[in-house]
Amino acid sequence: MPGKRMHVWARYVKAALQDNRIEEAVCRLENAVLLGERIELEALLLLPEEAVSASPLLQKARCEEWMQRGELLEARDGLKELLAPLAASGLRAPFLSALAQLAVLHIRIGQCGEAKPMLRFLLDERRTTDEGLELVGDVDYALARGCRLVEEEGAAYSQPYGCYDCAVEAYERDGQPVKAALAALDALIAGAAGMPEELWHERLAAFEQRVRGASLSEAYVDYARALRYAERDHAALMSDTAAPGQWSRRESRFIIETDKLAYPYGVRAELLLLRLTMAEGLDGEGLERIERSLHTSSAKEAVDLELRFEWLTARVEFAVLKGEQERALRLLAQAKAAVQMGSLAEGEARLARLEERVRLGQSAAVQERSGKLASESAVSPWRVRLFDDFAFEQEGRSIRDIRWKRSKTRELLLYLLLQPGYTARREQAAEALFPACEADKIDNRFYVVVHQLKGTLLQYLGSENSVVVKDGIIRLKDGLIDEADAERYMALGRVAAQLWPTDPGIAIAMMEQAVPMYGVIAPDMHGADWLESLRERLLVMQGEMLGRLYASALASGQLEAGEAAARERIRLQPLHEEAYQVLFDILRRQGRSAEAEYEFRRLSDLLERELGIGPAADTLRSMGGRSS
Repeated sequence: MPGKRMHVWARYVKAALQDNRIEEAVCRLENAVLLGERIELEALLLLPEEAVSASPLLQKARCEEWMQRGELLEARDGLKELLAPLAASGLRAPFLSALAQLAVLHIRIGQCGEAKPMLRFLLDERRTTDEGLELVGDVDYALARGCRLVEEEGAAYSQPYGCYDCAVEAYERDGQPVKAALAALDALIAGAAGMPEELWHERLAAFEQRVRGASLSEAYVDYARALRYAERDHAALMSDTAAPGQWSRRESRFIIETDKLAYPYGVRAELLLLRLTMAEGLDGEGLERIERSLHTSSAKEAVDLELRFEWLTARVEFAVLKGEQERALRLLAQAKAAVQMGSLAEGEARLARLEERVRLGQSAAVQERSGKLASESAVSPWRVRLFDDFAFEQEGRSIRDIRWKRSKTRELLLYLLLQPGYTARREQAAEALFPACEADKIDNRFYVVVHQLKGTLLQYLGSENSVVVKDGIIRLKDGLIDEADAERYMALGRVAAQLWPTDPGIAIAMMEQAVPMYGVIAPDMHGADWLESLRERLLVMQGEMLGRLYASALASGQLEAGEAAARERIRLQPLHEEAYQVLFDILRRQGRSAEAEYEFRRLSDLLERELGIGPAADTLRSMGGRSS
């Protein structure tokens, strides 16, 4: 049993610590990670933190445990930090596995802009590796989850079933039966509505065998059967002739032991059972019970885009059942935004059926209002310019001169626009805005700022309830923002840095996209410590990318491009001597010695004036070994 094996690791670590065999325990756990075994979080928590922090493999195992528990933001942040050390270690399989898992996390959180370059890299690796990748299951699984993001890159990956099949085969080959079974389940989920009957039963039978082989609960099979019923046989819950709010009664009576399902399947199964229960006809007490369940959501559901979609669609069905058509339309618009944000392959078909149900449930009294809401939901999202500006653009419109009642209101919007997925932990955002505020006053001040931001966005952007605060998470409403230039720049820079050790060609292409975008974020905003810190980090990021660009240009003999990159870095970081050294080298190669001499004197004067020192030895050597 997988669970028993996991408890063996915890017992082993406890025994090793009692005998002071920490190094031995770390080595054995690292070997297990390399073999694709899962190490439970309890075993990792027994080890000293410094032992785990010193091991990229154990840190990766911890991130996987966070993923298993639904701690997606923690897992994402941890994997980001791990890519560079894993790449430097030369462990190709763990690096590709971590990169694939990070891409999946970005998709689940709704950060497809960050996921797409990772998926392209993984697809290139998949194509160019003749004999297959070690532990390729994670790579193929990521490509299956993000098939819609790379479908233009290759027809073979435009159909999720094929990708999932590759992942299942690789997981089984590498002795990971649980991952193989769950990948097969995801294929069934993706095809629950559209998969032909014969193929569905064939895949379901194979899935049952894998569930038994992995010692998983039969609840997984029960969930797959119930999902097929809900998406196919149960799709016509409301007939074309049914009166508003009247649902066809079906005796489904599915029983799923949801507590035996791993995250996120347990949550999805609970929401599925609620949907099925709604269709069986409910009395007043039953309606109240459903409503309580639907309003009990967690921070995990707020972050996980797929769970948010499931939760929203269930609430749409419930609103239609109660005859609350305006509410149903609002929730439907949010569900549409969730599909647009993520790569939800099965979402569009579900939305089409929901729209039909909402249409059938509308009464004449709400037709006019619902038409207005539909037109509002169809409005294009806004693009935001933050570099050297603070402006909102939409279909030829531009809004720049917003009258902010409080500077903190504008600061909160800027803060959210600069977070991945425009989502942050509420406590973190509050501390950033009010770093010196007493703890008992922060909540009240933050509430006031959030309230004013909602009003400002309604007044200027025409969007209601644009800021969502729930379960410790604050985020901008789905579908409000298409793209913020600074957020895209940071995504390109981060992914390029992660790919640089293993694929500098792709990294350079991404840097060439990012570098021209750079500027000062909201230059007229001052006094925010977090913003100043971010500006400094972005300046460093821009400098590092320029350094890699001019190094790459010189290596390929593109002197003009190299000179442009070096001069731009000098403009941004006038005391950075390496850029001057590159510039001197380029000028001297081209016979422009007088110009090199002028730039050298300018650097010497600047160093003397600002720091009271002369050029470094490397700089002198770049000028032929002369003295300053």
